[in-house]
Amino acid sequence: MQPCRDPKTGNWPDCVKRVDSNGNMILSDKELNDPNREYFIREDAVINVVDGMTFDLDNVGDRFKWEAIKHNPFIAPDYYSKDSQGNSLINGD
Repeated sequence: MQPCRDPKTGNWPDCVKRVDSNGNMILSDKELNDPNREYFIREDAVINVVDGMTFDLDNVGDRFKWEAIKHNPFIAPDYYSKDSQGNSLINGD
Protein backbone atom coordinates (compact mmCIF):
# COMPACT_ATOMS: atom_id res chain seq x y z
CA MET A 1 0.00 0.00 0.00
CA GLN A 2 1.05 3.58 -0.51
CA PRO A 3 0.44 6.45 1.89
CA CYS A 4 -3.04 7.96 1.70
CA ARG A 5 -4.35 11.43 2.38
CA ASP A 6 -6.96 11.94 5.08
CA PRO A 7 -10.25 11.97 3.13
CA LYS A 8 -11.74 14.59 5.47
CA THR A 9 -8.89 17.12 5.22
CA GLY A 10 -7.09 16.12 2.01
CA ASN A 11 -3.78 16.39 3.90
CA TRP A 12 -0.98 13.88 4.27
CA PRO A 13 -0.21 12.68 7.80
CA ASP A 14 2.65 14.68 9.36
CA CYS A 15 4.99 11.70 8.97
CA VAL A 16 4.50 11.56 5.17
CA LYS A 17 6.70 13.89 3.16
CA ARG A 18 6.40 15.02 -0.43
CA VAL A 19 9.04 14.01 -2.97
CA ASP A 20 10.63 16.35 -5.51
CA SER A 21 11.31 15.59 -9.19
CA ASN A 22 14.73 14.15 -8.24
CA GLY A 23 13.16 11.65 -5.84
CA ASN A 24 14.28 13.49 -2.69
CA MET A 25 11.99 14.01 0.28
CA ILE A 26 11.10 17.65 0.78
CA LEU A 27 11.90 18.55 4.38
CA SER A 28 11.80 21.92 6.11
CA ASP A 29 15.03 23.45 7.47
CA LYS A 30 13.81 22.63 10.97
CA GLU A 31 13.27 18.97 10.02
CA LEU A 32 16.67 18.76 8.31
CA ASN A 33 18.59 20.35 11.20
CA ASP A 34 16.81 18.67 14.12
CA PRO A 35 19.24 16.10 15.61
CA ASN A 36 16.26 14.31 17.19
CA ARG A 37 14.09 14.38 14.08
CA GLU A 38 11.52 11.69 13.64
CA TYR A 39 11.37 8.99 11.03
CA PHE A 40 9.59 10.10 7.82
CA ILE A 41 7.80 8.19 5.08
CA ARG A 42 8.00 9.22 1.43
CA GLU A 43 4.70 9.94 -0.31
CA ASP A 44 5.65 7.32 -2.93
CA ALA A 45 6.71 4.63 -0.43
CA VAL A 46 5.29 1.13 -0.71
CA ILE A 47 4.32 -0.38 2.64
CA ASN A 48 3.93 -4.14 2.56
CA VAL A 49 0.86 -5.33 4.44
CA VAL A 50 -0.09 -8.96 4.84
CA ASP A 51 -3.13 -10.68 6.34
CA GLY A 52 -2.98 -10.76 10.13
CA MET A 53 -0.28 -8.10 10.33
CA THR A 54 -0.27 -5.88 13.41
CA PHE A 55 1.40 -2.55 14.04
CA ASP A 56 3.14 -1.82 17.35
CA LEU A 57 2.01 1.76 17.92
CA ASP A 58 4.69 2.19 20.60
CA ASN A 59 7.32 1.72 17.87
CA VAL A 60 7.78 4.95 15.88
CA GLY A 61 8.34 3.14 12.56
CA ASP A 62 5.22 0.99 12.92
CA ARG A 63 3.17 3.94 14.19
CA PHE A 64 4.13 6.13 11.24
CA LYS A 65 3.48 3.32 8.73
CA TRP A 66 0.00 2.90 10.24
CA GLU A 67 -0.62 6.66 10.13
CA ALA A 68 0.44 6.67 6.47
CA ILE A 69 -1.94 3.90 5.35
CA LYS A 70 -4.87 3.98 7.79
CA HIS A 71 -7.11 5.86 5.34
CA ASN A 72 -6.53 3.37 2.51
CA PRO A 73 -9.93 2.23 1.18
CA PHE A 74 -8.82 -1.42 1.54
CA ILE A 75 -8.65 -0.99 5.33
CA ALA A 76 -11.95 -1.16 7.19
CA PRO A 77 -12.27 1.44 9.98
CA ASP A 78 -13.41 -1.31 12.35
CA TYR A 79 -14.72 -4.87 12.31
CA TYR A 80 -18.39 -3.80 12.24
CA SER A 81 -18.12 -1.17 9.45
CA LYS A 82 -20.68 -1.38 6.66
CA ASP A 83 -20.88 -0.01 3.13
CA SER A 84 -23.66 2.28 1.87
CA GLN A 85 -25.93 -0.75 1.23
CA GLY A 86 -25.45 -2.07 4.78
CA ASN A 87 -23.10 -4.91 3.84
CA SER A 88 -20.23 -5.69 6.21
CA LEU A 89 -16.94 -4.40 4.79
CA ILE A 90 -15.07 -7.39 6.20
CA ASN A 91 -17.52 -10.30 5.99
CA GLY A 92 -19.99 -8.98 3.41
CA ASP A 93 -20.41 -9.64 -0.27
